Amino acid sequence: MIEQELYEILKNSIDLVEGRVYPQILPQSCIKPALVYTVLSDLQEQGIDGAIASNPIRVQIDVYSTKSYLQAKEIAKEVRASLVVLEAFNIHIVDGFEEEHELFRQIIQFNTRKNYE
Repeated sequence: MIEQELYEILKNSIDLVEGRVYPQILPQSCIKPALVYTVLSDLQEQGIDGAIASNPIRVQIDVYSTKSYLQAKEIAKEVRASLVVLEAFNIHIVDGFEEEHELFRQIIQFNTRKNYE
């Protein structure tokens, strides 16, 4: 499963978050900086001959920091470097800020064709 590999990569290679990596939702009381990962799409189609054709898997990683915009950018840079293992392509990074919680945010989306069967 891509989720397990993604969790292990992020937990073990992004020093600034000290292992604070969560699936889908950022826990309200967690210490920041932290990462959240979400698989946006993982479509596999079965052909008439039974073969499974795997389309690219689309993933999003959110970086959250209360310290500064620059810290969020630095963590996003580390995340991007770690994506080589996943054979990531079409990597997009977008700035964000959550006013209600005063969180600096980097939104990283990418595709991978790595086989997860």
